[in-house]
Amino acid sequence: MGSALVMDGDHLLGIFTERDILRALAGDFDAPGHRVTGSMTRDPRTVESVMDVGEALDTMLEHGFRHFPVTAGGRVVGIVSMRDLTRVSR
Repeated sequence: MGSALVMDGDHLLGIFTERDILRALAGDFDAPGHRVTGSMTRDPRTVESVMDVGEALDTMLEHGFRHFPVTAGGRVVGIVSMRDLTRVSR
């Protein structure tokens, strides 16, 4: 898994990705001793579960995302990766 959603109950606080890990390790020798909230991407962009796969993939490519939190009716229901979307779009 290349990312994890950081939640407070049902509220999405952020996303912690492999890129965030690399940045944290490069910037601080003691990064493993710090909280995820200090390195995560806060308030990430989300994708509605009804969004067209091509549109979601285009948005990811445009913004350099590899992972998208997925929502339905304003609630987080999962996460989708660029790899997931490219598999479906074949």
